[in-house]
Amino acid sequence: MSLSENEQKNLEKAQSVIGRAKWYMDFLGIWPFERTSWKDIKFTILTIFFIIHMITKYIDLIEVFGNIGLTVENFSETGFQSVILIRMLSLRIDKKLQKLLTITFEDVDMKNYKNDDEKRVFIKYHLFLYKYLIIGQFITLSSITYWHFKQIPPYIASRFTNESVLLLPPYRIRVPFDTSPLNRIIFIYIIELPIIYLCNIYILTITLQGLIVLNVCTQLGLLGNRMKIYFSYKNENKTITEDNFFKNHVDKHCQLISIVRDMDRIYYTQLFFELLQFTILLALITYIFTVLLSMGDVIGMISLGIYCGCMLMWIFIPCYLGECLLTEVDNLRETYYQCLSYTMSIDDKKKLLICMAIVDKPLHITAGGFYIYTLNSFLMIIKSSMAYVSILR
Repeated sequence: MSLSENEQKNLEKAQSVIGRAKWYMDFLGIWPFERTSWKDIKFTILTIFFIIHMITKYIDLIEVFGNIGLTVENFSETGFQSVILIRMLSLRIDKKLQKLLTITFEDVDMKNYKNDDEKRVFIKYHLFLYKYLIIGQFITLSSITYWHFKQIPPYIASRFTNESVLLLPPYRIRVPFDTSPLNRIIFIYIIELPIIYLCNIYILTITLQGLIVLNVCTQLGLLGNRMKIYFSYKNENKTITEDNFFKNHVDKHCQLISIVRDMDRIYYTQLFFELLQFTILLALITYIFTVLLSMGDVIGMISLGIYCGCMLMWIFIPCYLGECLLTEVDNLRETYYQCLSYTMSIDDKKKLLICMAIVDKPLHITAGGFYIYTLNSFLMIIKSSMAYVSILR
């Protein structure tokens, strides 16, 4: 059955993920492929700017440490932006990650999909990634923009009532000059504008990570479908036109296992750092939210509520990717057992048993090499954060 008009549109959307990520990152010089001298210069300037920005934030964190309100306010920015800097540098510098992305880009080419059913498997996973990218970019960009300018409305309101107040910087930073004059603080707001753009990098880098994982899930699904077709043709005594079917099948499966393991080696330190940061941050922000609730601070509650929603979205994606990976491995294993029958030739049984032995090797996304990401892990992270909130209260 051919693709419907709606499915064709969804296929085009699913294919556009790489192009969208590339355009955004290429503008900043972060895209690791098709590099030029101008892009390298842009990336160098951007990295130096970001590192200086982070130094000012960590200096402020050291100075306010002990004041839980100011510490949470600083750490909610510093923790997330540290994650962005690490992911940005990893994408641009790590050759192993670039190799995995190259393999993934080759796999998502439509010439590798033999029929419309295989394209539907592609749509199933990559359309989710498209939606996550669009929604994630919108929510993250909106929340970061709000966060950047959140000090301005109260300042304007105070000026209308003739109150003498200072306009605070957009982020918790420590600069080596007095920022109380209005022209200086406006300069700070302008020079910090690139941070809004940079904060969207997290969604893009995790989208590329998701592209690698969901491509593996897609390929596992295709292996299962092709195995079913192979044995259905055999049972119907049809001619098998594809030579070396099992060899190609096993080679592809081994390549997918290698991709997942290489990806785990690349990301396990980053994911552990993010897991630790986001779990603590979620607890601290929830605690501050309860304090603001008791004080009746509506604006503060909205600000923290938006940030908390973004954080849950960031925590959810690796858990979802890990669950998809486990599900497809289980589906492929089930396919092998369904294909196994007493009427098979001895040769086919031996080949299928080799495939069954390979699929028993677990494929996981882990943080630190020990914490396995699944949807159940998502609930456990939230429960852990709530436990920390109980301790703080």
